[in-house]
Amino acid sequence: MMEFKLLGVHISDDLRWDSHVNVIYNKLSSRLHFLKVLKRSGVGPNDPLYFYTAVIRPILEYACVVWHHNLTAQQ
Repeated sequence: MMEFKLLGVHISDDLRWDSHVNVIYNKLSSRLHFLKVLKRSGVGPNDPLYFYTAVIRPILEYACVVWHHNLTAQQ
């Protein structure tokens, strides 16, 4: 299977979103772990929200207009 990255969206030759979803999942899992560490470190109550808004949410929403309606329930 051949795939490439175009403007941050991973596209495979069979036009499925599995590779893109896997990349997004891997990016988010590391950032969510950092969010947990940040929360446990005793920062202010708004700091985790700022981190989510600035670091996590853009990854989730990037190019969602293109691919979100084609996701399966498993993805």
